[in-house]
Amino acid sequence: MLVSGLILILTETALFLAFHEHRALDDTQQRALRDGNRLVRLFSQIDSGTFDQEVESTRAEKGVNRIAIETEELRDAAQLPDLARSPDGGEVIAHFALVIPADKTPATKPQRLSLHLDLAGPLSEARAIAKTQALVTATVLSIGTMLLWVVLDTTVAKRAETIMAGARAMTSGKPLGLELGGDDELAQIDRALRAAHATIHQQAADLQARAGLLAEKNQERSRLQQEIIHISEREQQRIGHDLHDDVCQRLAAVRMKIQDHEEKLAETAPSLLKDAGGIASDLADAIHITRTLARGLSPVAIESGGFDVAMRALARGSSAVFKIDCRFESDDQTPADLPQSTAHQFYRIAQECISNAARHARSQQVTLSLQTNSEQFIMRIINDGAPMPTDRANPDGMGMSIMRHRAESVGAVIEYETRPSDAATAVRCVLALHPLRPTDHQHHEHPTAI
Repeated sequence: MLVSGLILILTETALFLAFHEHRALDDTQQRALRDGNRLVRLFSQIDSGTFDQEVESTRAEKGVNRIAIETEELRDAAQLPDLARSPDGGEVIAHFALVIPADKTPATKPQRLSLHLDLAGPLSEARAIAKTQALVTATVLSIGTMLLWVVLDTTVAKRAETIMAGARAMTSGKPLGLELGGDDELAQIDRALRAAHATIHQQAADLQARAGLLAEKNQERSRLQQEIIHISEREQQRIGHDLHDDVCQRLAAVRMKIQDHEEKLAETAPSLLKDAGGIASDLADAIHITRTLARGLSPVAIESGGFDVAMRALARGSSAVFKIDCRFESDDQTPADLPQSTAHQFYRIAQECISNAARHARSQQVTLSLQTNSEQFIMRIINDGAPMPTDRANPDGMGMSIMRHRAESVGAVIEYETRPSDAATAVRCVLALHPLRPTDHQHHEHPTAI
């Protein structure tokens, strides 16, 4: 404000000075015309005594530097009087024609009256007046600015600082200070700020409570999904053991009985011998398939022979069970420190994908491949069946949900790829390497023997 006021004062002073200088010049020129015309009238009356007295009186006046009668040859007396400013700017010079009428005196050479009036004095006075006015205005402005600053500092700045402190307290979560009194705009802003602080604090508390409830629900859902996986694992192992230890044994016993009766049928009913042989062959196939299912439900190969061996066995068993061409491909670079729990989850995911491809997508060929690079371990299951519908991109079925949870439980991600051009669907399960998740190492007993 002070700087703006000083600029305004300088501008006003310059304008004021220019005005007074113009006025001083105009007054001096008007005086020169007035005195010159008066002397010219006296000269024309052929009263030399009076004219000389008036010239002397005028010469004695303040501001008159010089009065002279010049008898030099005039170029054009009709142009007189004329006014001019001296080269140095300190005088106003006026020239007046002095001509006696022809009927009163013989013709003489034209003469002129030269009048020099002081201009430096009036200009100096004008500058002094402008300077005095500028000093007075600057003094008044400075005093007014200081008083205004004191008033603003005591009545506005401190109150504004209180509001700013409250705003900073809102961002840092600290309590607000004392409330501003009064009913001015700053007090209203302070009250609005406090109301906003209370609202934000309440909303933050509500969000924190909701986040806590959501975290509890997510934790409970994760626990239930994990429990479902454990139950599914136990049930599959139980069914696998029952198939292997009970059903397979019973089927083997029935097959042995039929084989025992083949000799009797050869003697008593030769026409039934061929049917009995067919039944025995069907029972042998059923026993083989049942044992394959039992090994898939309880894959001991992961613990005994390694992950590659178990996956290769899964491909062979799936070919036999689902009557499809299930192939296994591997770059033989499966991580040696792959935890048993991670290998087990990958096995179950592959098993579920192959089953879905055979049963739902009507696939005839499925390729199970394992790839490893410096950053990722990737398992891909590709089938030539019907493409996955677009509304299954985020499947919500129990099987798909369990697959996703199996992958998340070991730090892996499941991705779905559908390529309509070749009617193929690929499921990718990607595990980031280096390092493996610590939870995996905490939950497995021994690494796979690869």
